[in-house]
Amino acid sequence: MIKRNKLIIFILLFSLQFLHAENTDNKNKFLDFFLSASEVFYINLGVTTANNLITGYEWSYFLPEIIKENFTLPPIWDYSSFTRNQLAHPYFGSLYFNAARTSDLNFFKSFLFTAAGSVMYETLIERGNISINDLITTSFAGSLTGEMLFRLGNEVCSKNLPCSFIINPVSFINYLIRKDTISCPYADTLNHSYSWSTLYDFNNKTALTGIALKVKYNDVYNADTIKPLDQFFLRLNVLGGKKGFSYDYRLEGPLFSRHFNNHTAGICAIYEADKKIDSDFSNSSAGLFYSYSKDVNKFALSYNCKLNYTMLGTCLPCKYGHGPSLNTFFELDFKESGKFSADYNLFFLFPYDGRYTAFQKLSVDYEIIFCKYFFINAQTIFVFNENTNCYLTFELGACFD
Repeated sequence: MIKRNKLIIFILLFSLQFLHAENTDNKNKFLDFFLSASEVFYINLGVTTANNLITGYEWSYFLPEIIKENFTLPPIWDYSSFTRNQLAHPYFGSLYFNAARTSDLNFFKSFLFTAAGSVMYETLIERGNISINDLITTSFAGSLTGEMLFRLGNEVCSKNLPCSFIINPVSFINYLIRKDTISCPYADTLNHSYSWSTLYDFNNKTALTGIALKVKYNDVYNADTIKPLDQFFLRLNVLGGKKGFSYDYRLEGPLFSRHFNNHTAGICAIYEADKKIDSDFSNSSAGLFYSYSKDVNKFALSYNCKLNYTMLGTCLPCKYGHGPSLNTFFELDFKESGKFSADYNLFFLFPYDGRYTAFQKLSVDYEIIFCKYFFINAQTIFVFNENTNCYLTFELGACFD
């Protein structure tokens, strides 16, 4: 009975939003703010209602008396599953973000809505201790993910509305409410590739297979930034095998940059969640970058270096930590035939909860292009932590502009 009543209340509240929308003026900033704030509330109520109906967990009950109880409990570091903490929270953070972004608010104002939505959920909706890491991940990674989905959804909105709903459901809902959509400038270049990927894990002596997606939105790290994250690189793969599953989600791009001759410098942001069979790693960081690129006859040379500060990183034995990180990337592109690249990462994580660790990751790959659109990629990854892990990846796919 309680679950049914909660579902009825949610439907009624959501219906009121459409009644309000009939008189909404897109140029009225107050109504934009009201629309964004109310959608954040509906998202939170919808998430906890769905959790309650599906799982029935005690923490998913939305009751007035839990609010006082939540404020009497000390904040904690949440040790929920890696997938819930590092994928689910960024995704739901992107919904908060786009409740504001698709109401014509800018990146930084939308970031504040994302943080407010996370605080609302942790203090007023979810029952239990406030999770410190969830607040950080939902706000930071949710904002980056939200801007990426906003821009990709904008690219397909006029061409395929159902596909736009899949990419950015909040934008689709606002389209139904407003009868129009908030857009951003289309990308000058949009390269995307799809491939079948196979990873061999030498430590566990097992192979995993699945799909991989890569997106390059505009000329990343080689142009002026007009708006935050108007250039970004996205990598996503999901693999499975007999001994488990693996995925790698990495999103990065400049928040501010200036390009001069062949040089670019500015401020960048990175979020990465990398799960392997027996190791997990995530990184929420921001910092300075320098990039150099140059065309030389039949090949192109590019290099970039990032000096970031990791606000929240997870890596055994340091479950949650912070500290400086260094990333260097080198690529030699032979244009029509293929390209070679090397990527090195060094992290120093000081514990919020756990003990200090240094973490290194080196990947070297070579890609061969054939029949103009198709490619074969071979990549070797070395991970240096307490133990050395090695992975070998093969990809066969197609790349489109």
